[in-house]
Amino acid sequence: MLPENVDFGAEVLSNYSRNTFRIEPNSSTSATAGRVIQITLPENSVLDMKSLRMFFQIQTLAGSTVAPAAILGLLPANIESVIASIEVYVNGVQVTQGTNEYNTICKVLKLGAYNQDAQLTSGVLVNHAKQVETLNGVTASDIFGATRAAQGEHGDVCIDNWSNFLGTTATRFLPTDVLGSITIKITLASNAVLSGALVGGSTTAAALDVVTNVAPTYVVNNPYFTVDSCVLPDA
Repeated sequence: MLPENVDFGAEVLSNYSRNTFRIEPNSSTSATAGRVIQITLPENSVLDMKSLRMFFQIQTLAGSTVAPAAILGLLPANIESVIASIEVYVNGVQVTQGTNEYNTICKVLKLGAYNQDAQLTSGVLVNHAKQVETLNGVTASDIFGATRAAQGEHGDVCIDNWSNFLGTTATRFLPTDVLGSITIKITLASNAVLSGALVGGSTTAAALDVVTNVAPTYVVNNPYFTVDSCVLPDA
């Protein structure tokens, strides 16, 4: 039998429920470095900002202008590194300015707040301590033609930790029926967040040719967001 105080709490929250919204971007279904991904959060709802997540597929492209490619693209160690800045607007009024080096801020906060085990697991994609001959999910096949000879690392990823208005506000639940429309603009980072590995550890003149081998690039495909809307009882 439940204690009286617990029984009262269960009674009050009997009508409490959560619904998950899937939010598609207002822009294209794919984006490259420097492009902006924009969404508008659901209106007339009570949103749980701790539940805001961004899902997308990321694909790195080999740094090569001829086949076969000598340099494969490697993803950064933390997925937040692909975000350069975030802007948040409430009813057209900017409440979060686009901070340069958002990815650097996330990394500094992670190093200062997490323990070592968390740093090596939460949000980590790969750990590139050395050049390797074969990489998980990498193929050197000529799928991009002569101008882009091979693909690099790729994967389906999720960002669920935010280091600004989206994740560090004093209020976890935001009533959009009171605040109004909330628009989020995410600017992707430059290709400099990637690193590269020589195929097979090659050190031949062709592999090191700065004319045919350029910096790896990346593309984000099918981005979408999810957020929970809470239906609260009258109490």
